[in-house]
Amino acid sequence: MPLVSIVLPTRNRADLLRESVESVKNQSHKNWELIVVDDASTDETAQVVDELVESDDRIKYVRNPVNERVAGSLNNGFALAKGDFLTWTSDDNLYRPGALDVMVKMIAGADLVYADMTLIDAVGLTIGHQKARPPEQLLLRNVVGSCFLYNRKVLDRVGAYDKQWTLVEDWDYWIRVAKFGLKMKPVPDDLYECRLHSASELGNHRPELLDHVEKLVHKHLGSLPEPHHAAGLLHIAEIEWRHGRKKEAKRYARKAFGGPAVKLYKRELYDGLFGPGSSQKWMKTPGVT
Repeated sequence: MPLVSIVLPTRNRADLLRESVESVKNQSHKNWELIVVDDASTDETAQVVDELVESDDRIKYVRNPVNERVAGSLNNGFALAKGDFLTWTSDDNLYRPGALDVMVKMIAGADLVYADMTLIDAVGLTIGHQKARPPEQLLLRNVVGSCFLYNRKVLDRVGAYDKQWTLVEDWDYWIRVAKFGLKMKPVPDDLYECRLHSASELGNHRPELLDHVEKLVHKHLGSLPEPHHAAGLLHIAEIEWRHGRKKEAKRYARKAFGGPAVKLYKRELYDGLFGPGSSQKWMKTPGVT
């Protein structure tokens, strides 16, 4: 049974941390190690983790002396990881009991797998679901999401998480995985509960997040072949539309529709990027509907 290394960065979440760790302890795949990286917490996190370490020798504890945020904490954790397969989870999210088992089995023939997940609120009530979309849409959205597993070759090839991409360090990492030509595969199983609440890292930094997403897509646009390139063009069109720059939005959308990936991404326009029927109004290419 292969060893799975799970890194869990945390900061001032003593109230939620225990439940997240319990979801790891409840895995049907028993050969795992959990590396909890305490990012200079000022609450009772240290005491909570000490208790968890005492209860299970598969749990390790590392503390950053200063706040290094998510990317720095992940790098510190993965530097200690011994597993054949690697992943990381958040201190407010939960694995379903069979998550590791399913992903370990599904990763055969791939380098990274990622799964469907349920979206929950602050008290754990279901508020939605997120499907694992095709990797070709990687520049349109962060398709990998929060439940994933990758082999050690990914760490060896791609290296560390980039600290400059605060809030989107994971998305940048998956794009780099694709740039190395490593195979990514979606898993059509709901294996995770992702908590959306006002105190989450993303909820607290919404304007900053949108700014970083825009910069990230612009940075990687052109670095991946079709159909990724069309996905990036559509994402930039959406950003321009949100900023009220509708002329620029239409220009980028037309570029995307002029490429070979039109069939893959046409539906995204109808599904809400710019409103139903926008593509028909904007397109000048004969035969494109």
